[in-house]
Amino acid sequence: MARTSPLNTSSSPTPHKSGLRLRMEEGGGVGLCLLACALLAALLTYNPTDPSFNTATNQPPTNLLGTTGALIADTLLQGIGLGATLPALILMAWGWRFMSHRLLGHETWMTFGMRVAAIMCLLPVSGALLAAIPLLFTALPAPEWPTQAGIGGGVGHSIAQTSISAG
Repeated sequence: MARTSPLNTSSSPTPHKSGLRLRMEEGGGVGLCLLACALLAALLTYNPTDPSFNTATNQPPTNLLGTTGALIADTLLQGIGLGATLPALILMAWGWRFMSHRLLGHETWMTFGMRVAAIMCLLPVSGALLAAIPLLFTALPAPEWPTQAGIGGGVGHSIAQTSISAG
């Protein structure tokens, strides 16, 4: 009697999946990876003097993705600091799973929504953890960071400061 491996899930490639469906999964994975790379490019080419919601200037943006990239990078870095790289890493991981035909499982939209909600909750927590490092270890020099909000962003700094003062 043939046994199936516990690693063989229903979302792994099977002979009954059409070639078109396999290529669509791969294309979706490539799309997610490209989106992740675009987000990383916007974050890596962040310039605090680019036009954004809190910087009014007539100069053209230096961000690789233009005004949209400058707005996204400024919002994420001011809000959650270095934690802004998490969405790009998650998108990259999901893209890899799609390209290797190991989808996220037979998910309902509710399960997908719960994953997205969990990621949204993780972002301020990651910002708070990063912001707590210079607050807890005052003997260490503060890391050089392009925004005044610091390495954990404004949201992260606020949560970390409140948590430390409450404890």
